[in-house]
Amino acid sequence: MFPRSCFAFAALMLIGCPDAQPGTPDGGGGSGGGSDGAGAGGPNAGGNGVGGNGAGANGAGGSDGPVPVFSDVDPINLVSTGEDFNDQFGWSVGVSGDTVVIGAYRDWSSLVVGGAVHVYVRSEQGFDEQAVLRPNPPQQNSYFAYSVAISGDVVWSGAPSYSDRAEVAGAAYVMTRNGTSWVSQVMHEQDPPWTYAHFGSAVAVGGDYAVIGAPQTSTGQAFILEKSGNTWSAPIELLPDEDLYDFGLAVAIDGDTAIVGADEAAFVFVRDGEGWHQQAKLIAGNGGPEFGGSVGLSGNIAIVGSSLGEANAAYVFVRNGTEWTQEAELHAEDAANDDSFGQSVAVSGPIAFVGAPKHDAESMDSGAAYVFERSGGTWSQQAMLIEESAGDEGHFGTAVAIDGKLAAVGGVNDSTGRGSVSIYQAE
Repeated sequence: MFPRSCFAFAALMLIGCPDAQPGTPDGGGGSGGGSDGAGAGGPNAGGNGVGGNGAGANGAGGSDGPVPVFSDVDPINLVSTGEDFNDQFGWSVGVSGDTVVIGAYRDWSSLVVGGAVHVYVRSEQGFDEQAVLRPNPPQQNSYFAYSVAISGDVVWSGAPSYSDRAEVAGAAYVMTRNGTSWVSQVMHEQDPPWTYAHFGSAVAVGGDYAVIGAPQTSTGQAFILEKSGNTWSAPIELLPDEDLYDFGLAVAIDGDTAIVGADEAAFVFVRDGEGWHQQAKLIAGNGGPEFGGSVGLSGNIAIVGSSLGEANAAYVFVRNGTEWTQEAELHAEDAANDDSFGQSVAVSGPIAFVGAPKHDAESMDSGAAYVFERSGGTWSQQAMLIEESAGDEGHFGTAVAIDGKLAAVGGVNDSTGRGSVSIYQAE
């Protein structure tokens, strides 16, 4: 029933991977971020995702202004407001403008483990919680908020274990803000749904387009939804030119370009007058078995994570016209093979974030996030970010997201047991 990469869903599965333990970010990657703040970050997320996916205004050349500097920045730490431990607050993050969204897919409400998206907005004092978004009605163990993405006043959240017409088929929800109120919620599913498809494992949104991954349908699928007025279309399937396992494991989008991660590859799709079609297949010569487990997109820059094996790297690709070429292979200066470096990635103009949630920073597997900057065609490490309160197996860096000078890094198992997210405002 499951492809050979069942381990990538160890944190997701309560049914199907009998050895899985919820809340252990051992597999998968994260959707990356970008400077329109569109996506999701987190394992298998978005947009990770996104944290925010894609800016594109400056293309592969990077920012027209000064490069944001994240070294020596004191973070603002956000902690779960829930009453329960192990709600996985910080498993997924997204950034757009002055808004940060945080997924807690094990959140309890009304005696149901239904999941929640926490929305924070910037204030004079820091960041205030504006809303807690939950599915209505909630469903036990649907894993709502396993992936999150935000673009302006629109939030997408995946619930990849949602079961209604088919067991663990998955669903994705879109929620809209009007002023300071979140006024609507619409659920989207595959039609027909696939059993154990995990539709919603990864989500990303940018403007009038959203991308949703369903990596467990046969070899995997990914879908585009297009917005017209206040209505989103039915899912439109993205078709790669070859079948690879786990297609849809990670997604990102920027304007008319989308990127979808698969097992050992990532596929770039572009939109023209006839619809969406594949522009490129991205591969790395020494990419490991998890190359494609996390992706990010910003203009003509794409980043792809490979967090397992000896590779343990993130790869940067740039587009010139319609051609994509590898520009850099990113490694931490203090790299170790078992750090899961590349499990989450995000990019915004000349800045890339790469999570390493198993790095032994303050203690065993406390985690770290690394910041890289681009100058010309050269990438170098700008900063290593850690959370001193992460504790053993804190997994700081599980999710990363960036929008311009604002970035977020999630750690699901901090020393409080509630999870936390660190917000960084670059100079």
